[in-house]
Amino acid sequence: MVKQFVYSLDNKRYYDIDDVLELIKDEGSDIKMIYKGAKIPYSHSDFICGKEIIESIQNRAYEQLEDYSVNYISHFDNESKTEHKDCYLVIERLISEYLNKVIPQPDFFRVENIEKIPLSDLEKQV
Repeated sequence: MVKQFVYSLDNKRYYDIDDVLELIKDEGSDIKMIYKGAKIPYSHSDFICGKEIIESIQNRAYEQLEDYSVNYISHFDNESKTEHKDCYLVIERLISEYLNKVIPQPDFFRVENIEKIPLSDLEKQV
């Protein structure tokens, strides 16, 4: 995967190179330095937690039946059992694969390895 970079005037909101150049043009010539960072896209799997899903199911059962449901799907809590060891991963993978088939990946991202660079360095990349 080719590393993609994004740029910012204020280290808060990041843009692709064309958009930040347009912003610079609109802001005026006072800008000498900008921020550059690696664009790290999110995927559905970044937001899926199998353990939380199991806990949510257990909590909902407890809300409805209280003490009668205390041991409901508690098998997954005992991580020493080999057959249940990967249950969280299986749940995460199943949901992630389904989402990957039916909807696009998130269109937002995080930024890492941020550095402040001279505007002239950015202009050389165009």
